Amino acid sequence: INTASFNNVLANGSLGYNFSLSKHFYCAPWASLNLKLAGDKNIFVDSKIYNLPLINPEASFKFGYIF
Repeated sequence: INTASFNNVLANGSLGYNFSLSKHFYCAPWASLNLKLAGDKNIFVDSKIYNLPLINPEASFKFGYIF
């Protein structure tokens, strides 16, 4: 397994909230969009070419317990 280094400039926007379900439980949805503004293209790793997408969405949803 080989490694490679590269540089990118990204803009990020995210939104999330903690919802109380009861005295001790909560849920927390979260979403984000990353926009590639500038950076390296065609990064070679293990004889494959890697490109960061122009728009990269992310999302998570977690449940938690408050002690």
